[in-house]
Amino acid sequence: MCRMLVASGNINMEELIDGIILMSKDEFQDHEYNKEKGRGTYVNRQGWGISYIDNGGKWIIDRSIDPIYEDPKIQKYKNIKTNFVILHARMKTKGIVSLENTHPFV
Repeated sequence: MCRMLVASGNINMEELIDGIILMSKDEFQDHEYNKEKGRGTYVNRQGWGISYIDNGGKWIIDRSIDPIYEDPKIQKYKNIKTNFVILHARMKTKGIVSLENTHPFV
């Protein structure tokens, strides 16, 4: 079960990143809440990735095998200016934890 956010237009990157971090920690309000197992059932800890279009129209892609909520590298993306972004947080279902298995794929 992965978490993927796609946004276009006038994007508030800080809010978007804070949102995917909460979703990845299974700390958001309702989505996929497991009443039997409780919060923490759907934690995405096997990596994350971002892809966005910079001011010059070039795709920028970065990925990590660290949990998005523990990786300080994600913080630098809170201040970027873009009109299109894809954010992904991975919950491993198949394969090993590696950059090759972390979206966005190139």
